[in-house]
Amino acid sequence: MTHSFAIPGMTCSGCERTVSRILSSIDGVTAVKTELQPSSRVEITMSHHIKTDAMNAALANVAKGKYVLLPDNTNGNSTNGMRTEVRTEDNASNDASTCAIVE
Repeated sequence: MTHSFAIPGMTCSGCERTVSRILSSIDGVTAVKTELQPSSRVEITMSHHIKTDAMNAALANVAKGKYVLLPDNTNGNSTNGMRTEVRTEDNASNDASTCAIVE
């Protein structure tokens, strides 16, 4: 499953590398894709749902609160302000019950 977040503290390529490194180190994160333009956002692919609070805690632990994951409202498919995309290669059965977001 893939979740997309706004991340306003990420302002340069150095920030992108730092955010990618921190998020990639979290158990269950399988890929991290960052984007600075047109707005700072990050797309996180994970093998199982990881709470946003846990990812923000990892970011805060290393980056001293500079980066915070926020709901990404730039593209549709919003669930409580968070864009979620389930790809068939991530979830072969495409069973919606395994894709529920619990925050």
